[in-house]
Amino acid sequence: MTDAGTQFAILCCLSATGTAVGAALSAINFVDKAVHINAVVRFFAEFLSVGTAGLCLWLIILYMNNGEIRLFFAVPTTAFSMFSYICISKLLNPLIPGCKSAAKRFANSRKGKFIARYILK
Repeated sequence: MTDAGTQFAILCCLSATGTAVGAALSAINFVDKAVHINAVVRFFAEFLSVGTAGLCLWLIILYMNNGEIRLFFAVPTTAFSMFSYICISKLLNPLIPGCKSAAKRFANSRKGKFIARYILK
């Protein structure tokens, strides 16, 4: 059994890992809604973020808790991940229409040498 300080450090690391994963997943969701990324790219982005979180959890368990796995370790990580995902998604959702129009303007600026005509005016 570890002391109270180490347990608090483990809890902080697990919470930070969950928060980072929730933020990454909400950013991936925002980019997908704004510019419609490819399904394969979205899968690999989500896989990379969740896989990195799994690696971080495994390192936390190995180095901070001497390899002893407890079921409780999934609770703070999952809770903070869901909380972070929901909150950041709520903050980013109003920005989606603006990003869609900015992406459309950027795509249209490439057609017909629009930038050169705009600069020469």
